[in-house]
Amino acid sequence: MLINPLITAQQGIRQLLGVRAIAVVSIRRQLRQLAELRSATGMGRAEYFKYRVWRPELTPVERLSYTSQRERRLTEAATNRREPATHHRSKSETLVLFASAGLPVPTLVGRVGITAPAAIDSVPIARTAAALAVLLEAQGDGGLVFKPEHGMQGDGILVATAAGAGGVKLLSGDEFSADALWQRLVSHGGESWRIERWVRPHPVLAEFRPGATPTVRLLTLLVDGTAVVHAATLKLPVGDSGVDNLAKGNLVAAVDLATGIVGPATDGSGAPRFDHHPTTGVAITGCRIPDWPRVLAMALAGAPLLTPRRAIGWDIAVTATGPVVIEANASWCEKLMQLPAGRGLTRGAFIRLLHEVGAGGILERRRLASPEWIEFEALALAGDD
Repeated sequence: MLINPLITAQQGIRQLLGVRAIAVVSIRRQLRQLAELRSATGMGRAEYFKYRVWRPELTPVERLSYTSQRERRLTEAATNRREPATHHRSKSETLVLFASAGLPVPTLVGRVGITAPAAIDSVPIARTAAALAVLLEAQGDGGLVFKPEHGMQGDGILVATAAGAGGVKLLSGDEFSADALWQRLVSHGGESWRIERWVRPHPVLAEFRPGATPTVRLLTLLVDGTAVVHAATLKLPVGDSGVDNLAKGNLVAAVDLATGIVGPATDGSGAPRFDHHPTTGVAITGCRIPDWPRVLAMALAGAPLLTPRRAIGWDIAVTATGPVVIEANASWCEKLMQLPAGRGLTRGAFIRLLHEVGAGGILERRRLASPEWIEFEALALAGDD
């Protein structure tokens, strides 16, 4: 997609003027900060305004602690080096691995159009629309979720509240016959699909958007042989797609690691702050994630299973009977945690991990930008989080 530089410039001017109006931060100061952060962290204009890094109360070090998208990609490359074989790439491979280690995962009831050389489980594979209808009839009670094996950001996922031989009814209210559903699945880029039993959320979390399942995204880091949870956020469904991904117009809210208490939520722009769910009115701020110690323990237990990868974004659903691992993501998305928390990820264990994998050079421009950063980094390396 071509970017119109005139429109981009106009947007930038509006943002500069808007900040000057609401925060009394001069345009000159904003431009200076933008230039400094671009040089030191690779942060772009959109990130600067989305993260509200212009906030007067932020110190230079706090501004520098934000991880830009460019840096996140660099750190993923440095911390998630793969073995020669492409281990743990598909959803099924990771979930089979977790299940074998005793971690609860969604119940797999079937597949559609699998292209792998051999199935890694004993579930039925529907290779025709008629076979799919039989599978829906046998497994449809309680709701089903259809997931592309290699999908990202919720793309393609279908959440069915009811299913049978005649087809499915989605959370959105749309209905598909078995034939129409088959055509939709097989036309999705030749992708193979998982059909999972819908994971019902804990009653406390089900109130936010009935019929949809919120998940907690946790960022785990393996540092000096030990797994740590570095940040957490609650992903809250808003619409009727059934997914909770921020990219699909949903909300994210920071979660206090010590207590599991949820803060105010924000959308993808980072500007609005929601203390209550915008459609149901259910209180977000102050909500406590049920079974929080077990949520943390599950991510910590799973992190070592994915070595040599050392930075993982976990999606964990909390049910009435305990947490369930939905996915483990090598691309952990800095926005999900920085937007609602109002602070950056480049601190503490994250800094130690960069040095440990030989990527400490990513921080060199920060050291040049701020003497205070040098002290901040030294404290992090000494274990002071």
